[in-house]
Amino acid sequence: AWSLDDSATGRNIAEELLPGLREWGLAPEGDKNHGYMVTDAGRNMLAMLNAAGLKGIVCMAHKLHLVVRDALDLGSQVRETWCEGTKETRALLEKCRQLGSLVTSLEDLE
Repeated sequence: AWSLDDSATGRNIAEELLPGLREWGLAPEGDKNHGYMVTDAGRNMLAMLNAAGLKGIVCMAHKLHLVVRDALDLGSQVRETWCEGTKETRALLEKCRQLGSLVTSLEDLE
């Protein structure tokens, strides 16, 4: 399996990728570009495309995954907030009931 020896910066990825593209006759040369590279939208991937002189397309499946993941996370945050609010509301109502009972008890004493 291929691995990157240095940190995954755009420049380092481009330096590792370009020799393979040249070997396969796919590296961009001058105004000649053989197509597009599909990547995620990470800053390092966008920087790699720029450093290598490649054209890129952001993977829609990856974008969809991020949208769904964020929506599910937002849903759990809404549920947590709703449940906390519900607990707080119940506690407040219970205090009001207790206060009402106390007032009724005081009225009975008079």
